[in-house]
Amino acid sequence: MKFFRKNKQPHTEGTLTTKLNLWIDDKQRKTADFLNTKTQFLRGKILMLALVLFCAVVGSYCLYLITSGF
Repeated sequence: MKFFRKNKQPHTEGTLTTKLNLWIDDKQRKTADFLNTKTQFLRGKILMLALVLFCAVVGSYCLYLITSGF
């Protein structure tokens, strides 16, 4: 079966998907660094409260969308 044979062509560097992957990784790293600098002075309890509040709001919105379909 042809599906289980290894591809004998070498992997080429600099393909579009490789460049796109590196660009996305760079943007993710910059965003993470920016958010870390903005939240470095917040206490853990405030961050936990913000996370719980965010999950409650998003969860209730999802429940609203599910129940509004009936």
